[in-house]
Amino acid sequence: MFDRLDDLLRKFEEIMNELSEPDVANNQERFRALMKEQSDLTPIVNAYKEYKKCSQDIEDSVSMLESESDEDMREMLKEELSASKKRVEELEKELKILLLPQDPNDGKNVIVEIRAGAGGDELADDEGFALEVKDIETIGDAEHYPVAVRRVPKCEDGEAAKRVVENRVLPDMNTGGEVELTLLDGVTMMDAQSMTELPYFVVEVSRTTDGKKEVLETIYVRQKNSQPFVIQQEGVLTPLAEEEELLIATIYVRIKDSQPFQKDDTTGQLVPYGG
Repeated sequence: MFDRLDDLLRKFEEIMNELSEPDVANNQERFRALMKEQSDLTPIVNAYKEYKKCSQDIEDSVSMLESESDEDMREMLKEELSASKKRVEELEKELKILLLPQDPNDGKNVIVEIRAGAGGDELADDEGFALEVKDIETIGDAEHYPVAVRRVPKCEDGEAAKRVVENRVLPDMNTGGEVELTLLDGVTMMDAQSMTELPYFVVEVSRTTDGKKEVLETIYVRQKNSQPFVIQQEGVLTPLAEEEELLIATIYVRIKDSQPFQKDDTTGQLVPYGG
């Protein structure tokens, strides 16, 4: 297992080196492939790096215990050693799961029908929604996947984008006084996670001092979820606020036959979804 992990770590470093090359973005197909590989490997690499650190911590604690005579220090080292050993065991299990072959359907889209009377009315407008699949729950005599359905407010127009900047960005900015918000031409940029191009409203934040205009920041408001971003070095979009989501419903999908259920508000029992 560890030989394979070392190979994946080297591959990850090669991918990151290639992504740092200035010309890689010129080949969009290659860029998307590299970003997909980086995204797939990141959880494995992060877990393996933590595993290696905890393993080194164990060696260091054992070595220090052999030479340490102070009882308080020895107790502290024993606690650190115990915590590191426990974490190593957890990471070994996590790595074994991460190294399992992926289901070829994992990356495919899922179609969810939102029916009226079970959250459908709340989602019947122009806003989008997000799905989060949680850990398996055993309810009754069957296992279910709880799927949280959340509303994601879209940014419909330039005025809405200005309101996002005014309410979610300006309160945390040191503007030094009154500012002006100017709507610029919208742009479309690549989203590194979904590997798709997404549209943004562009809002310029400026102030005028002694007749001179000073641009303080340029904010990019993502249309599909109203999330504000700035572009930092190397053209990387950095969020200025978390994505806003409102829980609409939780659907329980029975694993053995994929039948969806919802919890009855009165009894707390599962009933067929939409029924």
